[in-house]
Amino acid sequence: MSDNLAQKREQLYVIDEQGAPQVDMDAFITIQGNSPGETWQSRLASLSLLRSLPGKSYRLFNRELYRRNRVLNH
Repeated sequence: MSDNLAQKREQLYVIDEQGAPQVDMDAFITIQGNSPGETWQSRLASLSLLRSLPGKSYRLFNRELYRRNRVLNH
């Protein structure tokens, strides 16, 4: 698998209610904001302090989530 394709697959993405694509932290906020009992995570992630975290640490989280899902055949 090419590095570029692997990087794209490791990204978290979702289409929001308006049909717009959301990627990485914006996708996480969208998903958690629409998950019953998980909206607190969306509100927490929306705080400017957390949104300014370096993208590298968030990409590492996504990479591990992607690998876990592949192991579990999701």
